Amino acid sequence: MAGRLSGTNQRQLKALQNYGRYLGLAFQAYDDILSVRRTDRQLGKETKKDKNSPNIVNLFGEKKAQGIISAYVKKAEEQLDIFEGKADTLKAILRHI
Repeated sequence: MAGRLSGTNQRQLKALQNYGRYLGLAFQAYDDILSVRRTDRQLGKETKKDKNSPNIVNLFGEKKAQGIISAYVKKAEEQLDIFEGKADTLKAILRHI
């Protein structure tokens, strides 16, 4: 929505959509890792409830999951190249993850 309101063209809008997709995938994968590594108290929510679910850690293992997260973050960052340095805030969000 922010892209539409700020007057982006179709290519930029598609880049923002892809950025959001990859950011969301990276965030979910990282959340799956945290659910394995942390306690309920540390995260403020129930952990280890997904130990038998098909989450990224259960499917690929923690090490491979970390590699997948890195790949998603890289793909998200590449989407921002079209903005020629005007997407520093969005890049900072990726680094925060």
